[in-house]
Amino acid sequence: EKLEDEKFYLYEISGGQDYDVNDDGIIDNTPTLNKGIFHLLVKGAHIKVIKKATISVVSEIVYQKLLSSLSLESSNIESKMEALAKEIIKKDINADGFVGVEDILKYNPVLDKTKLYPEYQDKAIKIIDDILNNRSFDLVAPTFTDKSSTIKINENLTFIKKIEIMDDSELTVVLLGKDANKFSYNTNNQELSLLKKADFENPHDKNRDNLFELTIEATDSYFNSAKKEFLIQIIDVNETIPQIPILKETNLSIFENNISNAFIGTVIVENQGSEPIDTFALIGEDNQNFTINKEGQLFASKIFDYETKKSYIFEVEATNRVGKSKQVKVTVQINDIADIKPTIQNVSITVSENLAIGTLIGKVNVTNSGDSNISNITLEGYNSSSFQIDKSSNVYVRSYLDYESYNLYYLQYRAINKAGESEPANLTVRITNIFENSGSDYPRTESGIQNALDNEDYSFVLSQLLNNRDSYSGLDDDTVNMNIAGAYVGSSGYTVFDITGAMSDGNRSNFNDFVNNITQNNDPVNTINKLTEADTYYSNIVQGVDCTNTATLTQVQKDSCYNLGLVRLTSLTNSVKLLFGGDSATVQKWANGVDINSSDDLNGNGVLDASEASACAIVYANNPNDNCQNGTMYAYRGGVKFNHQGREHNLTLIEVDVGNATNGYQNFYQLISSNANNNTPILTSGVCDKNFNTTIQSADGTTYFPCPTLDANGDVMGIKQSLEGVANIQALFPNGDETKTTVESYLQNITGSTSGTIGLDNLSTYLRTH
Repeated sequence: EKLEDEKFYLYEISGGQDYDVNDDGIIDNTPTLNKGIFHLLVKGAHIKVIKKATISVVSEIVYQKLLSSLSLESSNIESKMEALAKEIIKKDINADGFVGVEDILKYNPVLDKTKLYPEYQDKAIKIIDDILNNRSFDLVAPTFTDKSSTIKINENLTFIKKIEIMDDSELTVVLLGKDANKFSYNTNNQELSLLKKADFENPHDKNRDNLFELTIEATDSYFNSAKKEFLIQIIDVNETIPQIPILKETNLSIFENNISNAFIGTVIVENQGSEPIDTFALIGEDNQNFTINKEGQLFASKIFDYETKKSYIFEVEATNRVGKSKQVKVTVQINDIADIKPTIQNVSITVSENLAIGTLIGKVNVTNSGDSNISNITLEGYNSSSFQIDKSSNVYVRSYLDYESYNLYYLQYRAINKAGESEPANLTVRITNIFENSGSDYPRTESGIQNALDNEDYSFVLSQLLNNRDSYSGLDDDTVNMNIAGAYVGSSGYTVFDITGAMSDGNRSNFNDFVNNITQNNDPVNTINKLTEADTYYSNIVQGVDCTNTATLTQVQKDSCYNLGLVRLTSLTNSVKLLFGGDSATVQKWANGVDINSSDDLNGNGVLDASEASACAIVYANNPNDNCQNGTMYAYRGGVKFNHQGREHNLTLIEVDVGNATNGYQNFYQLISSNANNNTPILTSGVCDKNFNTTIQSADGTTYFPCPTLDANGDVMGIKQSLEGVANIQALFPNGDETKTTVESYLQNITGSTSGTIGLDNLSTYLRTH
């Protein structure tokens, strides 16, 4: 009652959470934090009449449209609000028989959305999302800066004029009118052009009067639109002015191993001038490898070899009776033909019996992939079906291996690329015996458990301590937990000594080296799942413990702190491997560095292109509106719905292109989680279809995709979870310890600080610079 009837009051709402972002009446699984401000401008008299007003997307639209004209001296606000109500709201909301200000105040986003005009129905959800994420939005129609509607151009031209259209959001431009099909409009440089040269003597407008009638309609991403009509008049010119030819820079290409005098292409003549061209001439050192005729057709005068020289650059000029043209550059790119077959070497692998089907047991040795990528590796010989080799040289078990049945396989393999098959090489696989049923001989004591661990009998340790805890009453809970964790670490394929050894091998401060050393020839998905179990049991021991102050800790606590740090660091390295698609060869190239402008570094910045593609995926996950660094571009390719054992996983697919105009581009497909926020790049391994059927085909973004990895619970794995696990990892190691110094060197390497925390931002920067 204290509100004054004739005064206007402004209400602002900030903070809070939105439990129905789509306004469809269905509560979201996860609320969305409001980072912006909603406004309501209302007259005191209206508040008194309706008792209760709704601050909504409609009240925000009205406020934003009035904002530029609001002041303490503002008049006729109410009449403007009435007009805006009729512009936005199509049907009466408050049941008073007409649309007015009170309908703005009574708008219910769930019940009344269909009562808005269609263009505002389309805008509502987008504006809500922008407010919740504190982004600006656009309610103003596009503006044509050029006030003139009549344009005059000389004949013989295609370019007409730059038609500037101003707006705060991305525009869609449509050409309308009877002559619309004669024009093109480039939204990048805002240039209007004819599709073919104007010819005054032979008009090609619909009325054939050299007056083109055109309407340009621009619509922004908030469905605001504006139109402008233009009349383009073609002016006759004296076409007998003497002109020399005008040539344009020309880029041509030819495949290597060509025949002599092979036709390559034609030099681009932008304008032959006022007289026909009589001759063309080639200038420059490289021109001796080519000939050109009077039609401007270029021919090879030698057989080109891509491996010797990849491109030739020279100049060309044309002459007519008026004179010579300016010299312009001609570039001839030599295209590679796969003519070098792979070379391979003999390999011997030794593995234990009883391995699970699908286990990675080693790699064959492709010493040179030739001049094209390996597309397949075949295997032959007696019982060759017991194994499979993928195109990355990984050897996997395909059937049960039993030492007592068959313990030595003599096989041959061949690598295939576009040039053909390599010569065969031998693959020898030796199966070693394991002492089966050994668990029955171990005493039910701590020394018995230690013997089992020393014998790598991890399944016995886990079975006993998880299922028969009462049989080990002499062991306290911390000791039990530490031995369970140790068995999980061992079953992951590592020991503590393996991990610290990998840290010591090579450059101790180089995180790339450590990732390469620790993840060679392993199955990273199985490794991460096992290490996650180990993490749980080590964490139970060290909960609430200060690991840096060893004076107050038991020996079990000291060991568990130290081992937990190694487990989390190793989980991260395997996640980085999966960020590269789980391919050991790619990780090795990343660690060893690449040759600038090689096929692995097309944008020539000394960083592996696959690494930059992964960094770009992190950038997109952080904010889809951000750009990747120069030489790396991404494009949204839509949602992909994967299905595994009846469970759906909805992910976002982007295509990342890395390279430059000189070397070309190679494309990578990356998967991102598709949450409302807090997204992460997905860890992948190999290639599969939407039903997780694996293939040796390359990902094409349509049928085959990078294959998402699933954890032990069947959830899709992302890099962000691994990064959260290593937060403050340095605190798990005692002060002055050499391993802690190495871990701090990794943190310095990645974050710029020995006490830094690895996150998406600094990991992305690290990947695109190392």
